[in-house]
Amino acid sequence: MDFWATWCAPCIDSIPHLNELHTKFEKEKVRFFSVTYEPAPHVREFLKEHPMATEVAIDDSLNTFKTFRAWGIPTIFIFDSKGKLVATVHPNNLTPEVLSAALRGEVPQVKQATPWHDPAGAEGYFRKLQLELKEKYKQ
Repeated sequence: MDFWATWCAPCIDSIPHLNELHTKFEKEKVRFFSVTYEPAPHVREFLKEHPMATEVAIDDSLNTFKTFRAWGIPTIFIFDSKGKLVATVHPNNLTPEVLSAALRGEVPQVKQATPWHDPAGAEGYFRKLQLELKEKYKQ
């Protein structure tokens, strides 16, 4: 699960890398989800310029962001085949070896992402941007 936003430069920079991994693992039992909180019309416009091979999900309520405390974007949560969370990483640290370890049921040996230090501030910022975009698209 990749948490991202259209305004986040490191998120945008990671798209080609995630697309490559998606292609490399498309025959494996790996699913890639990219979760944003932004309105669907805005995301659709963004995807015209930055196609994503992952399944893109909209977390309109921010409940998924809150549950995972995924405020420090981009961040990727890796689950094993049984659904157990085995790693939380920056996209730069997501490698074929990391994914292969998770597929084997191992905990990947990889630098873990650092959680955002101010979750309430981040949620407020995300909510403000979300409302501005909804107003723009009249949602």
